[in-house]
Amino acid sequence: MLSYMCYFCPAMSRRGVNRVKMISKDYIVRAAWTVENSFPPADIASVYRMVVSLNLLNAAVKQDTGRQLTSYGYIKGMAACMFLWLLHNPMAGVDIYWDTVGRIAYFRLLGRQFSFHYVPLLDDFSATIRRAALKPLLWDGVQRQLIATQLFDDAVAGKVVTVQDDSIVSLMVQFSSEQLLLRVGQFVQVGSLRPSATAGARHAVQPPAVRSRFRFVRCIRRARVCSDRLLCLQLLLAFNGRNTAGFELSRWDDNWRVRVALFTGGNYRQIEEQIAGHLPKIHGKPAAFLREGQMYYIRRSTLMWKRMTPSRYLLLVAHYNYLTVGKIRVNLCITYGLARYLSALCPDMRFINVLNYTRFAVRRHVYTGQGLRRVPLHSKARTLKVWMIANIGCQPAGFRIADIPDVLVADYCSAPDYNEFFQPEYRRGKVGLVAYSRFHLLKPVYEKIEVYGHFARVKNVCGKWAVYSLMRECFSTGFIYDRIWYDSAAHAVCAQKDDHVDILHKM
Repeated sequence: MLSYMCYFCPAMSRRGVNRVKMISKDYIVRAAWTVENSFPPADIASVYRMVVSLNLLNAAVKQDTGRQLTSYGYIKGMAACMFLWLLHNPMAGVDIYWDTVGRIAYFRLLGRQFSFHYVPLLDDFSATIRRAALKPLLWDGVQRQLIATQLFDDAVAGKVVTVQDDSIVSLMVQFSSEQLLLRVGQFVQVGSLRPSATAGARHAVQPPAVRSRFRFVRCIRRARVCSDRLLCLQLLLAFNGRNTAGFELSRWDDNWRVRVALFTGGNYRQIEEQIAGHLPKIHGKPAAFLREGQMYYIRRSTLMWKRMTPSRYLLLVAHYNYLTVGKIRVNLCITYGLARYLSALCPDMRFINVLNYTRFAVRRHVYTGQGLRRVPLHSKARTLKVWMIANIGCQPAGFRIADIPDVLVADYCSAPDYNEFFQPEYRRGKVGLVAYSRFHLLKPVYEKIEVYGHFARVKNVCGKWAVYSLMRECFSTGFIYDRIWYDSAAHAVCAQKDDHVDILHKM
């Protein structure tokens, strides 16, 4: 079942909702009957009848009686059907607009405007909505839910309605996402939703063979981010880091590379060159201490060998989410819609979210299909490309990329890579730090913040520096240093306090 959060316009307080006249069961049933018999609309009058009916249901569902007779799933779902039908079949005198920031669907006709918040499915059609170049609409400040019954009576005046109460109520209460997709699929040509750059190329793209060992590149600057989204999708679905002989991961705007290789018992010199050949001279781990059949990498904070456990693997790919394949880098993240589809196709598949999995300060989650459905409707995780497959090996036999619905492929291809992990926030001449576009780690009260790898150097208003741990989300030192720097010769992070130099961290 679809679930929706009750959301009001800024000017509609709970006190305003209480002034709505109690809506009887008869009104609710008649409104639902009108919706069902007005869609698809034949003219502007039928569009108006459907919109005022949904407006009445939207007011009723906030009351105790209406909550038992209808559902947000039905109301918002039919608003999505109406919006998408008008998007593909424009009608003179009817204006629509989708506010992607506030996630509000607007309808304006016959001198009146109606709005519905958190309408499902419209984010999946973002490319089509952008191409339509809809005229922006803003809320006009009129709360039409307060006069919902009056508007409904005027719209359906003279119409006699006879309907089975139980059947229409059952339809509203049990309305599901599958029913919504079925209705939309009857009038939307999903094949036309793909971006023109990829139209017709979905079945023609042949990715290079994904070998058991990926060829390493000497410098990450030579590896460009792959712009072919279809190729990226095929490569990331074929990649399984726990069933390969070696791979390389990296992070956006970070020169550090995580190189992982499998120790087979007789390839110590080979994997030493692969893993640590690009690093300064360090103490390698003797072959006698390596376990045959295990994978190893160099830990960034110590420059020492580390065995890659299953939990460490998930942490690495979540934090360093770009895979190097030949001379290209592939983002391993997918969209929420694609994750939902794969979870339905393979119930054993698990997912992680890069917006929260790399945070040490909170409990990390691995999502099942049921867990994906519980993600709040207003969450950015539903609109950003931030999901990652945790166990790709459980795909069903015979799985093909070509079988994925076109609308999900279009959504994946149009969604940009998410790279705003740690961003400075400026306000009134001061700077703070925001993580993953929503967690305010540091208030904007500091003079300067410099992010380096897993740490940030923070300067306060007194001119003193401190070290802040991005992973643990706390200060590692106090504001006692005049300057902090990395000594490449000593492979150490140093800090100066008056005339004394401290080594904060030595590798």
